[in-house]
Amino acid sequence: SALWGKFDLIEKNLLEKQWVIIALPKIDFKLPKSLRCVQLPGDNKALAYVDVQAILDHGEAFHHLGITEMKWRLGNTLNDWAIKDSTQMGITLVKDIFAGSTTAPMGNITLIAQPKFPPFLKMVKRFSLQSLLYENEVQCKKAGPCDGGIYFDRLSQELSAEFNSKIFLSQQPDPKLPLVPSKVYKFEDFMGAMKKLQKSGDNFKFWLGDDDCSIESEKAALVNIAAFLGQSIRETVIYDACDENNWDLWRADVFKEPTSPAENLAALYPMSSGCGQLGQNYAEYRCEDECPVDLSMDITATTNAGWIGAPPPLFCGPKSKYDGLGYWNPQKFCNGTNKSCQGPPFYYNGQTAGVHVPVSEDGRFPEYFFTHPLADSSGSTPAPRTPDDFPLTNVEGCCWWGRGVIQTTGRCNFGKLNKYLGAGAGSSALYPNINFCKNPQSICNGPSELKWIAGVFYWVSEPQSYNKGFNFKDGVKDFVSKNCTNDMDRPECDVLFEYASGIVNRGCHNPGENGGCPKCVPGATCGPAHNVPERIQSSKQVLKALMPIVNATK
Repeated sequence: SALWGKFDLIEKNLLEKQWVIIALPKIDFKLPKSLRCVQLPGDNKALAYVDVQAILDHGEAFHHLGITEMKWRLGNTLNDWAIKDSTQMGITLVKDIFAGSTTAPMGNITLIAQPKFPPFLKMVKRFSLQSLLYENEVQCKKAGPCDGGIYFDRLSQELSAEFNSKIFLSQQPDPKLPLVPSKVYKFEDFMGAMKKLQKSGDNFKFWLGDDDCSIESEKAALVNIAAFLGQSIRETVIYDACDENNWDLWRADVFKEPTSPAENLAALYPMSSGCGQLGQNYAEYRCEDECPVDLSMDITATTNAGWIGAPPPLFCGPKSKYDGLGYWNPQKFCNGTNKSCQGPPFYYNGQTAGVHVPVSEDGRFPEYFFTHPLADSSGSTPAPRTPDDFPLTNVEGCCWWGRGVIQTTGRCNFGKLNKYLGAGAGSSALYPNINFCKNPQSICNGPSELKWIAGVFYWVSEPQSYNKGFNFKDGVKDFVSKNCTNDMDRPECDVLFEYASGIVNRGCHNPGENGGCPKCVPGATCGPAHNVPERIQSSKQVLKALMPIVNATK
C-alpha cells in the first residue's frame, strides 16, 4: 500500500506537468492504466537530448545508491535505435515516436526505471517525458480512449476543423438560408470540457468503453461521444443558443398584422417561460442537492432565438419588478417610434418585430387562451391545460431555465453541478469560485468550456447511467457488436440513438409508449421525443466523422 501511495504521487506530478524522472523497484506489478500513455508537452523538446546527456553525466549518484546495471535506448526514429550499456545506472530510456506519426518532435523520451534494489527515487529535471511504459517495456501506440487527456488532445487536433465547419452548424434568422458554422459551440471547447471532467473523479467521467484499451472499447467510446453530440446538435447547436429559447408556442386568437403571411397562424408565447414551458415548473425539479430558493434573483439570459419576431431572452426577477406579465406576440410590429423595436420593454439586440402584451392589455391571458385551444397548421388541437399548468404572470424565483449544450435545467440539476464541480465542492473543485446556485447564468457567460461541462455532467449523470428497462452502456456495446460502427445506416442501428433521444428529450427511452414517461405533463410532455429522425441522423453524422480515428489507432 505504501508503494501504491508513491505511484499516486507520481500520477499527480505528471498531471501537474512537472519534469519527473523516477526509479521503480524491480518487482512484478503493473502501473495504473491511466499512466499508460501519459503525454506531457515540453517547453523545449529540441533540447531533450542535451538534458538526457546531462542526466547520464550525473549517473554516479545512482551508482552510490547501489544500482549496478543499466540499459538504455535512444535514437531519432523507430528504425534508428541505439542500444548502450552502462554499469552506473538502473534506468532504461526509450525513444518513443508514435507509430505512423510524421510530426513527432525530436527529443520525446519514454522512461522506465529498473533498479536492483527497493529504494524509491524521484529526481526533478528538465526532461520531455512522453510516455511511461510498463509490462515488459511494451511500446505505447497512438493514444486511445483509455489514455484520457491525450486522446482528447488528439481528437481536438485532428477533428476540430471538420466539426466546426461542417457539423456544428446553426440556423440563420431567415430559415430559408443555409446553415452556417456555430458561433457559440466549438469542438475544441468540447474536448477541453472532457479533459477537465476526466480529472474530477470517477463519478463524472465520460464513459470511454471498458478499461482494456481495446479497439472495441475505442469504438464504444466514439459511439457514446456520437450519441451525446447528436443530441447536443439538435438541442442547442442548431439554434446557436446557450440559454433555453422561449418555444412554448400556443395557438390563440390574438392580433396578427394584415401583411403577415397567411401560413403564419396567430399565436403567442408566454412571457414567463423562464419558469417552465409546456406546463412544467423548473423550480420544482427538486432533490436532496437542490439549490435554495432565492426570490430576489434577477437574471436575463445571454442568448435567444434570432428569427423575425422571436421572443426575447428568458428572464427572472422579483414581483416588485416583473408582475402582470402577459404574452409575446411575434406577428405584431414593434410599437416604438416609426415601428422601431428600440425603446419598448424587453427590446433585444437584433429584434425586428414582436411585442409584449401585458395582462392589463389582454385579460384573456392566461385562463381563456389555455382553456380554449385552437388547431395548429396540421389541424391538430392540443388538450386544454388545467389551472395548475397555466403560465404564470410573474417570474419570481424562475431562474432555472435550461443552459448549456443539453440544457441543464431546474434547481436539482444546478444544485448537483454546484455541489460536485462548483463552489459547493470547496477549493479542490473544477470551478471553486463559481456558485452555480447563486449564478446559474455562469454556464453561458463564464469560461467557454462551461456550456459543454454542464451538458457532459448531465450526460454522465443521466443518459450514460440510464438503466430503466434499457441499459444505455449495454446498448452501446450491442451497437458495436452488430458492426453498426461500420454499417450504421441499417434500420436496426437506429435503436440506440432513438432511445437516447427519448431519455434526453422526455426522460425515458420509450416516451411514445404507455402514455409517456413517468411524471410527464398530459398534452405537453407525454408524447414522443421531439425531432427523433433528425437526432438519429445527427448522431450518425458525428460517428462517421469520428470513425477514421479508430483505423489510425490500430
